[in-house]
Amino acid sequence: MQYDDTITIITGILTPLFVEELIRSYKDVKHKMVSTWKDSNRIFIEELKSNGFKVVLSESPSHGSSANNQIVCVHNGIRAAISLGYKYICRSRTDIFPKNHIKFLEVVRDLYMEKVTVLCGVSLFNTNFYLDVIMCGSSDQLLVVFSRLQEPNKVYKNPELYFLENYAKHLIETQEDVKKYLNFAKDKCIESNIEIIWYRPYDCISFPRTIPYTNLISEYCNAPFIYN
Repeated sequence: MQYDDTITIITGILTPLFVEELIRSYKDVKHKMVSTWKDSNRIFIEELKSNGFKVVLSESPSHGSSANNQIVCVHNGIRAAISLGYKYICRSRTDIFPKNHIKFLEVVRDLYMEKVTVLCGVSLFNTNFYLDVIMCGSSDQLLVVFSRLQEPNKVYKNPELYFLENYAKHLIETQEDVKKYLNFAKDKCIESNIEIIWYRPYDCISFPRTIPYTNLISEYCNAPFIYN
């Protein structure tokens, strides 16, 4: 089922591999957008447009950090989606390749209509946050999540935690704090046999997984540092 009130906004850099996989993965998805940088390869941009993607291009932030690079593209994509009348947004990334995105949106719809929805929580180095590679929710809610650039004196903060604290408007410290503001979709995905591929060519955190194409639900979301 396609929902005309929901658009998927995909952000990040573009490479030949990513463009090819995105076109394949979202072939049957009606409402889709790529929000990326103005200096992206024009051939990639035209290829995405010719395959049904709306494209939003942004300037790089004046003071960069990993969080700010995400915020600029996501924020501008959300603004464009709101101007087009979309009520809900699924934010994904250019290195994420869903096997059945239409089914994913159908399965998690009741969660993201209620409050911002992610796959699961992450607990690392005594810090609790969430896996932000896919985030769904109302356009207005996600606009708040990605509302502010990370201040230069706070670039040490985990980006996902920074995004959530933008939304909550206070410090987030415990798993219960995280779950107060977010729904987790991992269990519903498992029940519905949904899988999503994450292109992870290098070891970052060691746990059993397929390299370079990691199974996001059955491998990453079952790692020891995941909670839900």
